[in-house]
Amino acid sequence: MYKLILFFIAGIIFGLFLKEHQKLINTVKKLSEFSVFFLLFILGFLMGSNPSIIKNLLSMGTDGLIISLFSIIGSILFIIPIERKIK
Repeated sequence: MYKLILFFIAGIIFGLFLKEHQKLINTVKKLSEFSVFFLLFILGFLMGSNPSIIKNLLSMGTDGLIISLFSIIGSILFIIPIERKIK
């Protein structure tokens, strides 16, 4: 966990010092986008190659959908009073 936080803070520091180098920023954006797509591909590959995940996909998918819906509803219900207070 400490490694994640340190890398995040290091990224913020580098961003502060290198914010004027637009070419570098564009390159890093493209690299991070590629990295996210690559990680999603690897995640899908690992899920597809695991028979127990494929076997239980319907029940896990239903649970995931319910959790996602309640998360979205909770976020909306939390934001509405804050938005009204700001206006």
